[in-house]
Amino acid sequence: MKKFIDICVSKNVTEIICGDLRGIRDNCGKGNGSRKRNKIVNNFWSHCYITDRIKTTAENNGIRLTPVDEHNTSSYCPICCVKGKRVYRGLFHCEKCGREMNADVVGTLNIARKCGAKIPSNIKLHPKSIKIREIILIQRKK
Repeated sequence: MKKFIDICVSKNVTEIICGDLRGIRDNCGKGNGSRKRNKIVNNFWSHCYITDRIKTTAENNGIRLTPVDEHNTSSYCPICCVKGKRVYRGLFHCEKCGREMNADVVGTLNIARKCGAKIPSNIKLHPKSIKIREIILIQRKK
């Protein structure tokens, strides 16, 4: 976490955008949920704890953290903005532009879009390919 903030400081980042997961547990186990899903969500790291740690470290370095609602961010293609389909849990497929991409990357790019960033059509769409540098460049293109 500290290393991430140090990189942000060295790149003159003034704001970190973070997905806001509050309410995600509300639908677990109700109709469309399952015991397995509920167990996974409730046993996973506390998102608020991690967010608070990042926020404190960032604010100590003059960077503000802004939470953004994640609702539907992994449902739409970040390139052509058309609703896509999940091939399976972690893979998103856009029928319009034919791209398959990691669903977490789709969500991240759509959160950036919600904040006014323009998403270039040649961006790499796999989490191993995404670098902090690319996210910072997206932010600077606003």
